[in-house]
Amino acid sequence: MIKRVLAVAALSFALPAFAALSEVENNGSIPTAQALALTGSGSVSITGAITTNPLDGNGDYDFYNLGRFAVGGNIKVRVSGGTSPLDPAIAIYNSKGLLVVNDDERWPELGTQSYLDYFTLADDSYFLAVFSAKGSSALEAVSSDPFNATPGNVAVTQGVYTADLTYNTGFAPLPPASIKPAPKATAVPEPSGIALSALGLLALLGMRRKRSAA
Repeated sequence: MIKRVLAVAALSFALPAFAALSEVENNGSIPTAQALALTGSGSVSITGAITTNPLDGNGDYDFYNLGRFAVGGNIKVRVSGGTSPLDPAIAIYNSKGLLVVNDDERWPELGTQSYLDYFTLADDSYFLAVFSAKGSSALEAVSSDPFNATPGNVAVTQGVYTADLTYNTGFAPLPPASIKPAPKATAVPEPSGIALSALGLLALLGMRRKRSAA
């Protein structure tokens, strides 16, 4: 029983750390994205809200700077509007503002929930955008200029959301292995050499005995 408890405890400490954060405005574009600076692997839960963009009266976009990911890194994120009127959508951008993936999960069955699972294809900085979906297509509601907070989102739903992220920023290259010199080989006589040596020793002993008898 004690071993089982210890095994469970060890497993719990091995699990990724979980951090809870709150959205900080103004994060309506890539230049003003809220920095998360994710490293290694772990989980983050963000509580935020899609509200009115004060610059043009439309809905706002919430951008998060996830940090730098290596090739083969992974970003999983699920956003739920809970009981709020918000129908959320999500998108991932690279450092050049190019949309690399977007998702609006199983609309209309899960109209207040979006999910994506993305493996990074380049060593780059990545940005998560949370916004209001437009009908059945999140693509229609993505920002036309992620480097600028205007124009805002013309989608009408607003409200609070929770974004749960699980991430792995990729593996750093392993350092070159140190080359150790091979150990010096110790000469081992072959079996035939051992036999010849033994015969020679016997012959020498025989000669000594004959000399002693003489």
